Amino acid sequence: MSEAGYTLYECKSEEEIQAFRKYYEKREEVCIFGDLSNTITLKNAKKTIDEISEKYSNPFIIAIDSALSGTNNIGKVFTVKSGICLGSGFGNSGLIIGNMGIKGIVAQDTYNNRMRYVVLQNTSLNLIIEMANYTAKGIYNVINV
Repeated sequence: MSEAGYTLYECKSEEEIQAFRKYYEKREEVCIFGDLSNTITLKNAKKTIDEISEKYSNPFIIAIDSALSGTNNIGKVFTVKSGICLGSGFGNSGLIIGNMGIKGIVAQDTYNNRMRYVVLQNTSLNLIIEMANYTAKGIYNVINV
């Protein structure tokens, strides 16, 4: 992760969690673009960003992505105080998306671009769904103050 330019933060206290919290006004709109069935990829991200820009003035975007790391991080979810660079795990200098990011570590990094694809294709779907639910609950709890 650090080789891709990310600084990861594992929030261990309420104070650290508050540092990432954005308070919403009542009735403020929260919209979701992309999910496990309709993912936003490097190929369709520009179109999605254009769509968001047309609909919303100064949106706060939380980008969520899976990542590979050491075995001690598998199953952990980290926040990133910046956007996420799509495609960076495969050596692409992709599009940076979001005002902040959430990274879920789903498998061990092989540090080999060809093997990374294989590793991701063989990652436990159950783990991904559990992490997605965990992340969704966390976001829900933060914005429903």
